[in-house]
Amino acid sequence: MISLSKPLRIEVLILTLNDYKDTEACLNCYSKINNPNFQLYIHLIDNGSDVIYTEKLFMICKALNIDYIRNDTNLGFAPALDKALSTIRKKYDYILLSNNDIVFDLHQMETFILKSFLHKSSISSPVVTFYPNSNIIWQEGGYINRLFLHLWMPMKNKLVSEIKDFAPRKVDFVSGCVMLISHDYIKGIGFLDTTFFYSVEDLDYCLRARPIDKIMIFPESVIHHKVASTSGGWTSFFSIYNNVFGRAYLSSKQVNPFVKICSFLYLLILFIPVKAWQVRKSRNVFSALPALYKKSFKIWFKK
Repeated sequence: MISLSKPLRIEVLILTLNDYKDTEACLNCYSKINNPNFQLYIHLIDNGSDVIYTEKLFMICKALNIDYIRNDTNLGFAPALDKALSTIRKKYDYILLSNNDIVFDLHQMETFILKSFLHKSSISSPVVTFYPNSNIIWQEGGYINRLFLHLWMPMKNKLVSEIKDFAPRKVDFVSGCVMLISHDYIKGIGFLDTTFFYSVEDLDYCLRARPIDKIMIFPESVIHHKVASTSGGWTSFFSIYNNVFGRAYLSSKQVNPFVKICSFLYLLILFIPVKAWQVRKSRNVFSALPALYKKSFKIWFKK
């Protein structure tokens, strides 16, 4: 068993909104971590939940000795995390961003954290599967076409049993639902861009990596994610609208004018029509398209 000379100080930031059941399960998982190599300081950020949830969230945090932070309104994902990070005064080794709708085996999370440190990763993530279909991969990192900002995730929707190589490897991006970030990375490039409200902030954060930084996936560790459980599902209009907003803003902030134009054309010609088709179960495709295009043009030209 590996024993570090000094335990790692890890600040865990978990965001929740109007969701007690999933949050309780997530907090119970984190509260069981008791490893001499880590000092976990867990912060639950209640991002404007209704009153019927706040008391229960406060009580579960009190019972598990977890820091409870409440925002009066929904600030959005990146702004709420940025605000919480600003309250952390002591020097940390890592920030662990976590959705409130993940669950995991204790050994899997501990192995992931320790190996991330040993490999000196800047940003890292374990394999993320769907829940309860925990044998199907939702995210195992991926690669970015730097011209169109198109994502390629070779293992998405494949079985965990199809993973052939369990060695840690470098990727272009990982999901923010479980993202371990080193202190040096935050010191070097800052934290999340608070213009993003919900979605794409994790992709943007990985794109900002410098040549010296290492973004890594650790296939040996697996956690389970109740995908978009608090936003109506990943095909809900809310999820897709904010995803399109994020992609339009990401395109608009590119410095290279050729990349900026190509990525926006990709958004208009391919990305938005596909997203409109995905939302068809809750909204007519043709009624969704105008709202998505309007938002994209507004964001892109405002920038």
